[in-house]
Amino acid sequence: MISLNIVSKDRLDTVQALRGVSAFVVVLAHISFIGVGVFGVDIFFCISGFIMMYVTENESRRFLQKRAMRILPLYWLITFVMFFVILIAPKLVNSNEASVEYLLKSLFFIPYKRNGLTQPIIPVGWTLNFEIMFYVLFFISVKINKNYRHFICSGALAFIVLLGLFIKTENVIFTFVTNPIILEFALGMFAYIIFKKYNINSAGSARLKIASFISFLAMFLIAYYIPFLYHSFIIFDIHVHRSVLYGIPSMILLLCFIMAFKGCKLPKLMVVMGDMSFSLYLVHLPVVIFFDRVVYSMSKIDVFSLITAFAAIICSILSAYILWYCIENKFTKYLSNFLFPRHAL
Repeated sequence: MISLNIVSKDRLDTVQALRGVSAFVVVLAHISFIGVGVFGVDIFFCISGFIMMYVTENESRRFLQKRAMRILPLYWLITFVMFFVILIAPKLVNSNEASVEYLLKSLFFIPYKRNGLTQPIIPVGWTLNFEIMFYVLFFISVKINKNYRHFICSGALAFIVLLGLFIKTENVIFTFVTNPIILEFALGMFAYIIFKKYNINSAGSARLKIASFISFLAMFLIAYYIPFLYHSFIIFDIHVHRSVLYGIPSMILLLCFIMAFKGCKLPKLMVVMGDMSFSLYLVHLPVVIFFDRVVYSMSKIDVFSLITAFAAIICSILSAYILWYCIENKFTKYLSNFLFPRHAL
Protein backbone atom coordinates (compact mmCIF):
# COMPACT_ATOMS: atom_id res chain seq x y z
CA MET A 1 0.00 0.00 0.00
CA ILE A 2 2.96 2.28 0.46
CA SER A 3 4.34 4.10 -2.55
CA LEU A 4 7.69 3.29 -4.10
CA ASN A 5 8.48 6.95 -4.69
CA ILE A 6 11.14 6.80 -2.00
CA VAL A 7 13.41 5.09 -4.54
CA SER A 8 12.25 6.68 -7.75
CA LYS A 9 15.53 6.14 -9.56
CA ASP A 10 15.44 2.39 -8.89
CA ARG A 11 11.74 1.73 -8.68
CA LEU A 12 10.12 -1.34 -10.14
CA ASP A 13 7.20 -0.16 -12.21
CA THR A 14 5.96 -3.74 -12.52
CA VAL A 15 5.53 -4.02 -8.76
CA GLN A 16 4.04 -0.55 -8.61
CA ALA A 17 1.50 -1.46 -11.29
CA LEU A 18 0.55 -4.64 -9.43
CA ARG A 19 0.00 -2.52 -6.33
CA GLY A 20 -2.49 -0.46 -8.33
CA VAL A 21 -4.27 -3.60 -9.52
CA SER A 22 -4.46 -4.86 -5.93
CA ALA A 23 -5.91 -1.59 -4.66
CA PHE A 24 -8.56 -1.65 -7.37
CA VAL A 25 -9.47 -5.25 -6.47
CA VAL A 26 -9.97 -4.20 -2.83
CA VAL A 27 -12.27 -1.40 -3.99
CA LEU A 28 -14.36 -3.96 -5.89
CA ALA A 29 -14.47 -6.16 -2.79
CA HIS A 30 -16.28 -3.38 -0.92
CA ILE A 31 -18.98 -3.02 -3.56
CA SER A 32 -21.77 -5.00 -1.90
CA PHE A 33 -23.01 -6.97 -4.90
CA ILE A 34 -19.42 -7.95 -5.82
CA GLY A 35 -17.97 -8.59 -2.37
CA VAL A 36 -14.98 -10.61 -3.61
CA GLY A 37 -11.42 -9.38 -3.81
CA VAL A 38 -10.07 -9.32 -0.27
CA PHE A 39 -6.98 -11.14 -1.55
CA GLY A 40 -5.78 -7.71 -2.71
CA VAL A 41 -4.70 -7.17 0.90
CA ASP A 42 -2.63 -10.36 0.84
CA ILE A 43 -0.91 -9.20 -2.34
CA PHE A 44 -0.17 -5.90 -0.57
CA PHE A 45 1.49 -7.73 2.32
CA CYS A 46 3.63 -9.81 -0.03
CA ILE A 47 4.59 -6.67 -1.94
CA SER A 48 5.53 -4.96 1.33
CA GLY A 49 7.90 -7.77 2.25
CA PHE A 50 9.37 -7.70 -1.25
CA ILE A 51 9.79 -3.92 -1.38
CA MET A 52 11.33 -3.58 2.07
CA MET A 53 14.04 -6.01 0.94
CA TYR A 54 14.44 -4.13 -2.33
CA VAL A 55 14.73 -0.61 -0.93
CA THR A 56 17.24 -1.64 1.75
CA GLU A 57 19.49 -3.57 -0.62
CA ASN A 58 21.91 -0.65 -1.02
CA GLU A 59 20.57 1.99 1.35
CA SER A 60 18.94 1.42 4.74
CA ARG A 61 19.50 4.75 6.49
CA ARG A 62 16.49 6.63 7.90
CA PHE A 63 14.32 3.57 7.25
CA LEU A 64 11.66 4.32 9.86
CA GLN A 65 11.64 8.03 9.06
CA LYS A 66 10.86 7.26 5.44
CA ARG A 67 8.06 4.89 6.37
CA ALA A 68 6.56 7.43 8.77
CA MET A 69 6.76 10.24 6.24
CA ARG A 70 4.89 8.20 3.68
CA ILE A 71 2.18 6.86 5.99
CA LEU A 72 1.39 9.35 8.73
CA PRO A 73 0.31 12.57 6.95
CA LEU A 74 -2.39 10.94 4.83
CA TYR A 75 -3.45 8.35 7.39
CA TRP A 76 -3.80 10.91 10.17
CA LEU A 77 -5.68 13.31 7.90
CA ILE A 78 -8.30 10.73 6.90
CA THR A 79 -8.52 9.43 10.48
CA PHE A 80 -9.40 12.91 11.79
CA VAL A 81 -11.94 13.41 9.00
CA MET A 82 -13.60 10.05 9.77
CA PHE A 83 -13.59 10.86 13.50
CA PHE A 84 -15.37 14.13 12.74
CA VAL A 85 -17.95 12.25 10.63
CA ILE A 86 -18.60 9.89 13.55
CA LEU A 87 -19.22 12.90 15.77
CA ILE A 88 -21.73 14.62 13.49
CA ALA A 89 -23.27 11.75 11.49
CA PRO A 90 -22.72 8.43 13.30
CA LYS A 91 -25.49 6.64 11.38
CA LEU A 92 -23.62 7.23 8.13
CA VAL A 93 -20.76 5.00 9.28
CA ASN A 94 -22.68 2.78 11.71
CA SER A 95 -20.62 3.97 14.64
CA ASN A 96 -21.31 6.19 17.61
CA GLU A 97 -17.97 5.62 19.31
CA ALA A 98 -16.01 8.84 19.19
CA SER A 99 -13.90 8.38 22.31
CA VAL A 100 -10.45 9.89 22.77
CA GLU A 101 -9.08 6.40 23.46
CA TYR A 102 -10.38 5.14 20.12
CA LEU A 103 -8.88 8.15 18.31
CA LEU A 104 -5.47 7.84 19.95
CA LYS A 105 -5.21 4.10 19.39
CA SER A 106 -6.22 4.58 15.78
CA LEU A 107 -3.62 7.29 15.26
CA PHE A 108 -0.82 5.24 16.79
CA PHE A 109 -1.69 1.83 15.32
CA ILE A 110 -2.71 0.16 18.57
CA PRO A 111 -5.32 -2.61 17.99
CA TYR A 112 -8.72 -1.62 19.32
CA LYS A 113 -11.77 -3.88 19.39
CA ARG A 114 -15.27 -2.58 18.86
CA ASN A 115 -18.45 -4.31 17.73
CA GLY A 116 -16.57 -7.60 17.61
CA LEU A 117 -14.01 -6.27 15.12
CA THR A 118 -10.45 -5.16 15.76
CA GLN A 119 -10.03 -2.14 13.55
CA PRO A 120 -9.20 1.59 13.78
CA ILE A 121 -11.42 4.51 12.83
CA ILE A 122 -10.55 3.91 9.18
CA PRO A 123 -11.85 0.31 8.93
CA VAL A 124 -9.31 -0.81 6.33
CA GLY A 125 -6.56 0.63 8.53
CA TRP A 126 -6.28 -2.69 10.38
CA THR A 127 -3.74 -3.70 7.75
CA LEU A 128 -1.55 -0.75 8.68
CA ASN A 129 -1.31 -2.06 12.24
CA PHE A 130 0.36 -5.15 10.78
CA GLU A 131 2.46 -3.08 8.40
CA ILE A 132 3.85 -0.91 11.20
CA MET A 133 4.70 -3.98 13.27
CA PHE A 134 6.49 -5.48 10.28
CA TYR A 135 8.44 -2.27 9.66
CA VAL A 136 9.67 -2.21 13.25
CA LEU A 137 10.72 -5.86 13.14
CA PHE A 138 12.40 -5.35 9.78
CA PHE A 139 14.23 -2.26 11.06
CA ILE A 140 15.55 -4.22 14.04
CA SER A 141 16.58 -7.05 11.70
CA VAL A 142 18.52 -4.64 9.49
CA LYS A 143 20.31 -3.26 12.54
CA ILE A 144 21.24 -6.75 13.72
CA ASN A 145 22.59 -7.94 10.37
CA LYS A 146 21.62 -6.36 7.07
CA ASN A 147 22.74 -9.33 4.96
CA TYR A 148 20.50 -11.71 6.90
CA ARG A 149 17.65 -9.31 7.55
CA HIS A 150 15.15 -11.57 5.79
CA PHE A 151 16.09 -14.61 7.91
CA ILE A 152 16.01 -12.63 11.15
CA CYS A 153 12.71 -10.90 10.39
CA SER A 154 11.05 -14.07 9.05
CA GLY A 155 12.15 -15.94 12.17
CA ALA A 156 10.71 -13.21 14.38
CA LEU A 157 7.39 -13.30 12.50
CA ALA A 158 7.22 -17.10 12.77
CA PHE A 159 8.03 -16.96 16.50
CA ILE A 160 5.24 -14.42 17.10
CA VAL A 161 2.75 -16.65 15.27
CA LEU A 162 3.85 -19.66 17.34
CA LEU A 163 3.30 -17.67 20.53
CA GLY A 164 -0.25 -17.04 19.39
CA LEU A 165 -0.82 -20.75 18.75
CA PHE A 166 0.42 -21.86 22.17
CA ILE A 167 -0.69 -18.99 24.39
CA LYS A 168 -4.44 -18.59 24.69
CA THR A 169 -5.61 -15.22 25.93
CA GLU A 170 -8.40 -12.72 25.43
CA ASN A 171 -5.95 -9.82 25.20
CA VAL A 172 -6.88 -7.86 22.07
CA ILE A 173 -3.38 -6.68 21.21
CA PHE A 174 -1.75 -10.10 21.67
CA THR A 175 -4.46 -11.88 19.69
CA PHE A 176 -4.18 -9.35 16.89
CA VAL A 177 -0.40 -9.21 16.46
CA THR A 178 0.00 -13.01 16.53
CA ASN A 179 -2.35 -13.46 13.56
CA PRO A 180 -0.69 -15.83 11.02
CA ILE A 181 -1.39 -13.31 8.27
CA ILE A 182 1.92 -11.65 9.20
CA LEU A 183 3.68 -14.61 7.58
CA GLU A 184 2.74 -13.07 4.23
CA PHE A 185 5.45 -10.46 4.81
CA ALA A 186 7.93 -13.33 5.05
CA LEU A 187 6.57 -14.76 1.79
CA GLY A 188 7.20 -11.38 0.17
CA MET A 189 10.78 -11.33 1.44
CA PHE A 190 11.26 -14.87 0.13
CA ALA A 191 9.91 -13.70 -3.25
CA TYR A 192 12.62 -11.04 -3.30
CA ILE A 193 15.31 -13.64 -2.63
CA ILE A 194 14.06 -15.60 -5.65
CA PHE A 195 13.87 -12.38 -7.67
CA LYS A 196 17.47 -11.51 -6.85
CA LYS A 197 18.99 -14.99 -7.09
CA TYR A 198 17.53 -15.79 -10.49
CA ASN A 199 17.77 -12.22 -11.84
CA ILE A 200 14.06 -12.25 -12.63
CA ASN A 201 14.03 -8.60 -13.66
CA SER A 202 16.43 -9.20 -16.58
CA ALA A 203 15.19 -9.47 -20.14
CA GLY A 204 13.53 -12.78 -21.05
CA SER A 205 12.16 -14.51 -24.09
CA ALA A 206 8.70 -13.76 -25.43
CA ARG A 207 7.71 -17.33 -24.69
CA LEU A 208 8.68 -16.93 -21.02
CA LYS A 209 6.75 -13.67 -20.78
CA ILE A 210 3.63 -15.27 -22.22
CA ALA A 211 3.93 -18.26 -19.90
CA SER A 212 4.44 -15.94 -16.93
CA PHE A 213 1.41 -13.84 -17.86
CA ILE A 214 -0.76 -16.95 -18.21
CA SER A 215 0.51 -18.13 -14.82
CA PHE A 216 -0.28 -14.73 -13.35
CA LEU A 217 -3.84 -14.87 -14.65
CA ALA A 218 -4.22 -18.42 -13.37
CA MET A 219 -3.05 -17.48 -9.87
CA PHE A 220 -5.25 -14.37 -9.93
CA LEU A 221 -8.32 -16.46 -10.79
CA ILE A 222 -7.40 -19.04 -8.15
CA ALA A 223 -7.15 -16.31 -5.53
CA TYR A 224 -10.44 -14.80 -6.73
CA TYR A 225 -12.36 -18.09 -6.57
CA ILE A 226 -10.74 -19.49 -3.41
CA PRO A 227 -13.71 -18.49 -1.18
CA PHE A 228 -16.12 -20.40 -3.42
CA LEU A 229 -13.86 -23.43 -3.84
CA TYR A 230 -12.95 -23.62 -0.18
CA HIS A 231 -16.52 -23.49 1.11
CA SER A 232 -17.99 -25.67 -1.65
CA PHE A 233 -15.58 -28.57 -2.04
CA ILE A 234 -13.80 -29.11 1.29
CA ILE A 235 -15.20 -32.32 2.76
CA PHE A 236 -13.67 -32.13 6.21
CA ASP A 237 -13.98 -29.15 8.51
CA ILE A 238 -10.34 -28.14 8.34
CA HIS A 239 -9.43 -24.51 9.01
CA VAL A 240 -6.81 -23.22 6.60
CA HIS A 241 -5.64 -19.71 7.37
CA ARG A 242 -5.67 -17.04 4.67
CA SER A 243 -1.87 -16.78 4.91
CA VAL A 244 -1.86 -20.15 3.12
CA LEU A 245 -5.02 -19.79 1.02
CA TYR A 246 -4.13 -16.33 -0.25
CA GLY A 247 -0.53 -15.74 0.82
CA ILE A 248 1.17 -18.41 -1.29
CA PRO A 249 -0.85 -17.62 -4.45
CA SER A 250 -0.07 -13.92 -3.87
CA MET A 251 3.67 -14.59 -3.70
CA ILE A 252 3.59 -16.64 -6.91
CA LEU A 253 1.35 -14.06 -8.55
CA LEU A 254 3.84 -11.29 -7.67
CA LEU A 255 6.80 -13.13 -9.25
CA CYS A 256 4.80 -14.07 -12.35
CA PHE A 257 3.70 -10.46 -12.85
CA ILE A 258 7.30 -9.23 -12.67
CA MET A 259 8.47 -11.88 -15.14
CA ALA A 260 5.58 -11.23 -17.51
CA PHE A 261 6.21 -7.48 -17.79
CA LYS A 262 9.97 -7.18 -17.18
CA GLY A 263 11.55 -4.92 -19.75
CA CYS A 264 8.13 -3.73 -20.96
CA LYS A 265 7.00 -0.13 -20.88
CA LEU A 266 3.83 -0.25 -18.87
CA PRO A 267 0.92 2.13 -19.52
CA LYS A 268 1.35 5.28 -17.48
CA LEU A 269 -2.15 4.85 -16.06
CA MET A 270 -1.17 1.54 -14.44
CA VAL A 271 1.92 3.08 -12.85
CA VAL A 272 -0.01 6.13 -11.62
CA MET A 273 -2.64 3.81 -10.13
CA GLY A 274 0.19 2.15 -8.27
CA ASP A 275 1.58 5.48 -7.12
CA MET A 276 -1.76 6.49 -5.64
CA SER A 277 -2.70 3.01 -4.39
CA PHE A 278 -2.20 3.97 -0.74
CA SER A 279 -4.55 6.92 -1.12
CA LEU A 280 -7.07 4.78 -2.99
CA TYR A 281 -6.90 2.09 -0.33
CA LEU A 282 -7.60 4.53 2.51
CA VAL A 283 -10.21 6.75 0.88
CA HIS A 284 -12.31 4.32 -1.15
CA LEU A 285 -14.36 2.80 1.67
CA PRO A 286 -15.83 6.09 2.98
CA VAL A 287 -16.72 7.00 -0.60
CA VAL A 288 -18.31 3.61 -1.30
CA ILE A 289 -20.25 3.72 2.00
CA PHE A 290 -21.54 7.21 1.17
CA PHE A 291 -22.82 6.14 -2.24
CA ASP A 292 -24.31 2.95 -0.84
CA ARG A 293 -26.21 4.60 2.01
CA VAL A 294 -26.99 8.05 0.64
CA VAL A 295 -27.29 7.64 -3.12
CA TYR A 296 -28.54 4.08 -3.77
CA SER A 297 -28.08 0.70 -2.09
CA MET A 298 -25.66 -1.61 -3.91
CA SER A 299 -26.73 -4.75 -2.05
CA LYS A 300 -28.44 -6.18 -5.14
CA ILE A 301 -27.60 -6.01 -8.83
CA ASP A 302 -29.85 -3.80 -10.91
CA VAL A 303 -29.39 -0.91 -13.32
CA PHE A 304 -29.25 1.74 -10.62
CA SER A 305 -26.83 -0.21 -8.38
CA LEU A 306 -24.51 -0.69 -11.36
CA ILE A 307 -24.59 3.04 -12.10
CA THR A 308 -24.03 3.83 -8.43
CA ALA A 309 -21.12 1.40 -8.22
CA PHE A 310 -19.51 2.93 -11.31
CA ALA A 311 -19.92 6.42 -9.86
CA ALA A 312 -18.49 5.30 -6.50
CA ILE A 313 -15.44 3.75 -8.18
CA ILE A 314 -14.79 6.84 -10.31
CA CYS A 315 -15.17 9.16 -7.30
CA SER A 316 -12.86 6.92 -5.26
CA ILE A 317 -10.18 7.09 -7.94
CA LEU A 318 -10.53 10.86 -8.39
CA SER A 319 -10.42 11.43 -4.62
CA ALA A 320 -7.38 9.19 -4.34
CA TYR A 321 -5.59 11.06 -7.13
CA ILE A 322 -6.22 14.42 -5.45
CA LEU A 323 -5.00 13.11 -2.09
CA TRP A 324 -1.97 11.47 -3.66
CA TYR A 325 -1.00 14.60 -5.57
CA CYS A 326 -1.60 17.04 -2.71
CA ILE A 327 -0.56 14.98 0.32
CA GLU A 328 1.65 12.08 -0.72
CA ASN A 329 3.40 13.96 -3.49
CA LYS A 330 3.55 17.69 -2.71
CA PHE A 331 3.06 17.92 1.06
CA THR A 332 5.29 14.95 1.90
CA LYS A 333 8.14 16.35 -0.19
CA TYR A 334 7.74 19.73 1.46
CA LEU A 335 7.64 18.17 4.93
CA SER A 336 10.66 15.96 4.26
CA ASN A 337 12.67 18.92 2.95
CA PHE A 338 11.68 20.88 6.05
CA LEU A 339 12.46 18.13 8.58
CA PHE A 340 15.42 16.57 6.78
CA PRO A 341 16.90 19.33 4.58
CA ARG A 342 20.03 17.35 3.83
CA HIS A 343 18.34 14.01 3.40
CA ALA A 344 15.06 14.62 1.60
CA LEU A 345 13.04 11.44 1.34
